[in-house]
Amino acid sequence: ITFLLLKKNFKIKHLLTLFVGLLLGIFINFFFYVFFANLNIESYIIKLVLFVLSIVASAYFVSIVQTSQFVSLPLEDLCQNLADKYNKTFAYMRQAADILCVAGIIIFTLIFKIPLTLREGTIISMIIFAPFTGVFMPRLTNWLTEKQILPLRKHNRSPEQA
Repeated sequence: ITFLLLKKNFKIKHLLTLFVGLLLGIFINFFFYVFFANLNIESYIIKLVLFVLSIVASAYFVSIVQTSQFVSLPLEDLCQNLADKYNKTFAYMRQAADILCVAGIIIFTLIFKIPLTLREGTIISMIIFAPFTGVFMPRLTNWLTEKQILPLRKHNRSPEQA
């Protein structure tokens, strides 16, 4: 989709998002199935708190990756390019993508009459992930620009700071 959106402006870094996504998947699988394989938390409340904290941490680290403008994950790259094209914030586009994915899952399960596997974690993530990137990205962008680590933006790469 990013290729179709960018056409002649599609660069090798956009192709690298697939590699980054694959690496992240391997990394997550290692920690989930090997490193934390024997971790068993019984308390639902503790699980919920840890989950919310992990979503906030994920939003922070995705914000770091996005503000670096070096390489990103496939969905985040698409959302950023759509944000740039339509003069919206990354957080807005990421929230829209999350809502569309959840709506798609619901429609898919209704059409094909399969069990709905959405649970509270997916809904919580859909609700809080993008807004937290909307909090973190402008602050990171301002800090990186003040420290002259990143140049001032020529275009709407981080519209949150506007």
